[in-house]
Amino acid sequence: MLFRTKLIHVILATLFAFMLLPKQNNVVRANAAEHGLNAQYFADKDLTDLKVTRIDPNIDFDWSSGPPDPSIPPYDFSARWYGKIEPKYSEMYTFYTTTDDGVRLWVNGQLLIDKWVDQAPTEWSASIQLQAGQKYDLIMEYYQAGGGAMAKLEWSSPSQPREVIPSDSLYPEEVTFPPIINRLGYDDPTGLYIVRPGNPAKPKIALGVINKSSNPITLTLNWKLLARGTDLVSQGSYEIDLKGNEQKLVKVPLGKIKQPNYYRVQVEVLNEEGTLLAQKDMGLGIIWPPHDGLRYYSHFGLGFRSEGDMNIQMQIGEKIGVKWTRGINSVDPPILNPEPGVYWGDREISRAREEVLSWMSHGIYPLGYINYNMPWNVRPGPNGEPLPRHANCPKDMEAHANMVYHAIAPLHDLVKDWELWNEPWVHGWTWTTCDAQDYRIMTKLIWDKVKKDFPDVNLIGGGSTTYNKDVVYCKGCLNNRYYGGYIDGSVNHAYGIPDAAQLAAIKTQAAMDKLWSRTHGRAGLWQTELGTSESYFPDLPEQERPYEVARTIAPTYLLHILGAGNMPIRIFWFALSYGSGYSGGEYNIYDTETNTPQACSSSLLSHDSLPGG
Repeated sequence: MLFRTKLIHVILATLFAFMLLPKQNNVVRANAAEHGLNAQYFADKDLTDLKVTRIDPNIDFDWSSGPPDPSIPPYDFSARWYGKIEPKYSEMYTFYTTTDDGVRLWVNGQLLIDKWVDQAPTEWSASIQLQAGQKYDLIMEYYQAGGGAMAKLEWSSPSQPREVIPSDSLYPEEVTFPPIINRLGYDDPTGLYIVRPGNPAKPKIALGVINKSSNPITLTLNWKLLARGTDLVSQGSYEIDLKGNEQKLVKVPLGKIKQPNYYRVQVEVLNEEGTLLAQKDMGLGIIWPPHDGLRYYSHFGLGFRSEGDMNIQMQIGEKIGVKWTRGINSVDPPILNPEPGVYWGDREISRAREEVLSWMSHGIYPLGYINYNMPWNVRPGPNGEPLPRHANCPKDMEAHANMVYHAIAPLHDLVKDWELWNEPWVHGWTWTTCDAQDYRIMTKLIWDKVKKDFPDVNLIGGGSTTYNKDVVYCKGCLNNRYYGGYIDGSVNHAYGIPDAAQLAAIKTQAAMDKLWSRTHGRAGLWQTELGTSESYFPDLPEQERPYEVARTIAPTYLLHILGAGNMPIRIFWFALSYGSGYSGGEYNIYDTETNTPQACSSSLLSHDSLPGG
């Protein structure tokens, strides 16, 4: 009886103790393992709402079919892997991350890769010297922001073929977490500062840092200011003291700069042992103030890429005096007309109007842009195969014209000018089976629907002077019911160095519009893409090529203005994408990380009068 009573007491005590254990909130306890990495998964993008801990054998994940765990949302989650890595060779190792979206990688306390930005699947790499048989701290952080989701970590060396880092080289051991540099840039993220007579620019470096340790630390920020990237103007050092687990945003002045110019700022952040935590080589633009406000007849446009941070891009555009942008992100055929007979509603229209008004608040007019077609309305290929929405004309022309009408109708009071299609006969964008007559039929149907209710709206067509004559205007064949004059202005994409051929193309474009457009080209000429890149100057030293690109900007604009004569002309340099890559990125006009002087050159086209005239 006594034994039974003691046994009951033991059982009750055990149950009571178990009830007092803290709830684990879906945390998975991993079994002890000799190889792999500690893995933490968070239900947010900021590595704060921890949901799952486990040991992963390596980092090679594609979560397109679902999130890492049922407790993790499919979008807006993050992960951290940490442990030790042991190389087999005493060599320079290259580490490769491929992620969608952001990633940071530390090896031996050094931040090798810092691409904490939204991005499509993108590979980044960096190298570090390692010793065979020695274990090094390894930490990789990742976040997912929407769309695809993947994370992969590889390595290679002269003796090590490139591969996903295998489990037997990884150990789920504790590591020393270095301070996290969560911001390294300028206090103004555009990297552009306006200077006026008697009022110099005062740029500052902005450093955001988190001390992951409970112990206090001191970091050192060293900087150099270089005019045109070569001539040292000034330099300095700044110490940052952080308490244990403290987070801080520090702004370090670079002094007063009176002279507009293109500069480079080289920054490095070191810990107390002198280990490099972060470094950056950033472009810096000191510019004259632009003309303020909206200017409908301004020539100065710029192609702003939707991949970039649009809020910052608007600020950049305003600072360098851009007055036109091509397209409205909220106006896209799949949004406008997601299925036959269904059109966008009040919420989508409100979003589009807000976007237009936001551009206009920065002194920039949007050119309306019908970017191709609805996926459900693409004419199939020659064997009946489905095609991308840019790759052929609409199979139902009437439906396409209705879609364009429904785009223009709720915005016509804000957006007067609309481009109808991009490059239907240029390189990879050529229609697969449709012909020029299909294009002319399409534009006439749109004209008849839109002009009936909105006669003041301008419809812009074409895409290259070389085929406007045959495709858009049908050589002026006015006896044809669909002769193609059903536009108010035409488009040309004159990439390349400004020369006599460009001038001739512009004059030809203007002459055709005056002769054959239904309104004799009242909307003027629209050069909705053009530009040069460093690839145009292969014979120049590499460091000189960005400056040669910058030197072509003003001549390109001036040549087009000259060729247009008394016709209005808008010219859109291609392109600007702040903080994100894109197809054609070699034409990117400005980004603090690409270190190109084009923005400073562009600002000279649209600034207030300089002192003295």
